[in-house]
Amino acid sequence: DVYKRQYKCSRRDPENEPIYTVEVTNYWQDATVTFLKENESIEQEVVILIGSILLKNLLVLQQGLSIHASAISWNGRGIIFTAPSETGKSTQADLWALHKNAVILNDDSPALRLIDQQLLVYGTPWGGSRRIFQNQHAPLKAIIALEQSAQNSIRQLKPAESIPLLLPRCFLPYHDQQLMDTACALLEKIVLRLPIYHFQCRPDRDAVEVAARCLK
Repeated sequence: DVYKRQYKCSRRDPENEPIYTVEVTNYWQDATVTFLKENESIEQEVVILIGSILLKNLLVLQQGLSIHASAISWNGRGIIFTAPSETGKSTQADLWALHKNAVILNDDSPALRLIDQQLLVYGTPWGGSRRIFQNQHAPLKAIIALEQSAQNSIRQLKPAESIPLLLPRCFLPYHDQQLMDTACALLEKIVLRLPIYHFQCRPDRDAVEVAARCLK
């Protein structure tokens, strides 16, 4: 079968005029970007935005997902902190780096993949506003969904409880039903194989210790 998709991309201006198109073939393995008008300032935008979109779609076909999160490597094991923006993902990652000598793999869009029945977390070049990322990976130990609280309290979730917390944080290809089905099937495998925790926490060292004891 021939797989071919074309997308028109524009800035959010009143005219909403397309400034370039992206044509993908061979199930996201080949892409052609065509500029519709001259504008040198959008070259970096294309590299950052389109590169991210291409990677995230291709990941799905490689048993992978991109997630809005901060990811760390601690004692050779990967931990993902995910939550809505401004909840404290970066803060928790920083605390682990400070108090547990953890390495921050990615501060915004880590990738996770299922390879040979093992879940791995990877740093990607898209490290958020702080641009923190590493070209490293680690076996994934757990995903922790954060919520700000006056007290530190963590509990492991059942798979059915995990889905509503993880689904909004994952990149899902709503534009393509086949990719969407593949992504949802992978998300189901993730919540069945991996411990998922809900962590009500403060931005302090005790939060690190509470989570670390739970993960040992």
